[in-house]
Amino acid sequence: MIQVNEQKLVAVRKRLEELEAAKKRIQEDFTARSSKLESLQAQLAMKKFLSEEELRVQWAEVEKARQGEMQGLRDRIYSLAERD
Repeated sequence: MIQVNEQKLVAVRKRLEELEAAKKRIQEDFTARSSKLESLQAQLAMKKFLSEEELRVQWAEVEKARQGEMQGLRDRIYSLAERD
């Protein structure tokens, strides 16, 4: 009976060591992730976000440029077709 209890005690102590090692790894991982999160939050706070109006203006400029490129391509296609 004593030997069985001693074996159980050894098994429980081993399990406790494993759990403490896992707890330490988890705490280290948590610390690293918390640090990374704080860093990302600081970077996000420093970024400048465009207002909805600024986004509309930029979108309009991009669309205007795209339309101009499309028209230029159409003109080139028509001029090549006229040569043939």
